[in-house]
Amino acid sequence: MKTALHSNLVCLTFIIYSFCTNAIASSTDIAPLYLNEGQSEYDLAGNIEFLDDPQGDLGIHQLLMAGSKLQWRTHQGTSPSFGYTRNAIWIKRTLSTDQLQPTLARYVLQIHYSLLDEIDVFYVSNGSVEEHFSTGESKPFGERAIKHRNFIFPLTLTNSKNITIYIRFRTTGSMRLPISLWTETAFFDHEQRAMGWQGIFAGALMVMLLYNLTLAIFAKDKTYFFYVAFIASELLIFCQFHGLNYQYLWPESPSWNTIALPFMIGILMTSGVGFVTLFLDLKRQLPKHYPALIVLAFVGIGISLLSFIVPYTIMVRVGSIIIGCLMLYAIGITIYLLKRGYRAARFVVVAWCILVFSGFLFLLNANGYASPSFLIENAVQFGSILEVALLSLAFSDRINIERQAKQMAQGALVEVQKQANTQLEFMVKERTEELQLANSKLVEINTLDPLTGVKNRGYFNENIEKELKRASRSNTPLTLIMLDIDHFKAINDQHGHPTGDKAIIHIAKILRTIIRRPSDAIARYGGEEFAILLPHTDAAGAFTVAERIRTTIAHKPLQLETIRVDITASLGFHVSLTPANETPQSLIEFADTALYAAKHQGRNRVIGSTSGGANHEIDIDDSNIDNTDNSML
Repeated sequence: MKTALHSNLVCLTFIIYSFCTNAIASSTDIAPLYLNEGQSEYDLAGNIEFLDDPQGDLGIHQLLMAGSKLQWRTHQGTSPSFGYTRNAIWIKRTLSTDQLQPTLARYVLQIHYSLLDEIDVFYVSNGSVEEHFSTGESKPFGERAIKHRNFIFPLTLTNSKNITIYIRFRTTGSMRLPISLWTETAFFDHEQRAMGWQGIFAGALMVMLLYNLTLAIFAKDKTYFFYVAFIASELLIFCQFHGLNYQYLWPESPSWNTIALPFMIGILMTSGVGFVTLFLDLKRQLPKHYPALIVLAFVGIGISLLSFIVPYTIMVRVGSIIIGCLMLYAIGITIYLLKRGYRAARFVVVAWCILVFSGFLFLLNANGYASPSFLIENAVQFGSILEVALLSLAFSDRINIERQAKQMAQGALVEVQKQANTQLEFMVKERTEELQLANSKLVEINTLDPLTGVKNRGYFNENIEKELKRASRSNTPLTLIMLDIDHFKAINDQHGHPTGDKAIIHIAKILRTIIRRPSDAIARYGGEEFAILLPHTDAAGAFTVAERIRTTIAHKPLQLETIRVDITASLGFHVSLTPANETPQSLIEFADTALYAAKHQGRNRVIGSTSGGANHEIDIDDSNIDNTDNSML
């Protein structure tokens, strides 16, 4: 798993990756990977065949026609790494579906490394290409098959045929190919947990960034500003390695995305040098080293500027070497100062050592020399958080030292900082509560019909899709009742439109007294027409509810101050016994057809239909009305 919160170590590992690969060539054929119902995740990268294409001009049809004539080699072990190569690399793996149940099985193919320029995925069966996906960092994010920070491709399988997956890779950076296959459900469950942890790591850095930015603004200390820039570049590099920047910040700018990493490495280098120089007071403590540090700071700026014109591969390699040397140089300086008794250096030494150790754990895991575990796979993240926390403690320690020398001035500064933090937290909390309240009111207003207070048609259109999907998953019946007030035009013509509005409100009140299950929904569909959605309700239950509505309306006229208006309604319902075969449009059409049949056959009646769409008229007899409470259905 490719993770990085601190580009120093990630870029240092790039140096090693560029000179070694862990692919092991062999002439042994690799047996198909047998998929079974009990397993949700498969590592495809540990046992694959690969082909080196130096010219990069081989196409999928050439590969299929050449067959065994090509020099395919095998790789077994951990995820293959080909270092920095301009060659195109082809990978193939055959999946056997013999052990799957005779139903559709939905999988996703994941390439868990977001810094790859060109990726072409082909699903081949019986010698022909069934599906082709083309993506990579060099293409807009919106063209991806699944909008995800990594490269994710859908794969639907049956037990009737085997599938061979061909993948072509080409990139200007380091070529690492961690490939896995997941069941669709398991992948998105795993992704939720993974994004939760990544959110915690990114959130911790964001909290430290905002905290120190506040201190920098109020303390007006250049050291804080360099530290804020350092944390911000760490956060952006972390998001860059995980594909989050491309997904959320610049999804339509592949050209910028290809140079963003070396650009941010340069910013990290400059801000890191500035922070260490000011924090450790190296101009006074080590005056002979100070000019070299100034040069290194300008080298960082040069890396950022040159990233716009120098190829990515060169800039990443140069940046990796310089960052690695700079990190070792900084550790040496802080150890030297610590031996001289300079108190501020102790936190910096511990912070760098923790980061170096976590980086080597990451490197061992990436090359397959350490057993994967949650701690090892997230070593760099934990190390980076500890590093940022320790450096923040170092800031606190320096403040304590200065407070001993200038107690009154430092006390005032601490008080200002506390007030600023308290005010900021209060403002954020107050603003958040206001926005939450406003959003809640806005959502409620947008879903309600202003005349009747029941849900409006927009809400109904969204809700029927959700309920139909839910009914499809649980394979339970779903009923839609359409209600239309009989002779509504005559009511308007005889008594006026205000009375017509009151009649509509009157019907809505009756519906609310009858339809009371939390899962049921009443909506004004249009004019004098209402739609009622009843999940988990079969034909008998649907008729009971519809008939109760009809008789209640018929026996409860609209009573105004001077007049009484007798109202009847026609109802048509449709019960979907097989929701998976229905669409919202078909459900509405069937219910609407039943409604028009009820009106055509004399009004003031209920007619229903089941999944096949055949209408069934039901005799209306008040003595046989089932008065069962709808909430009990």
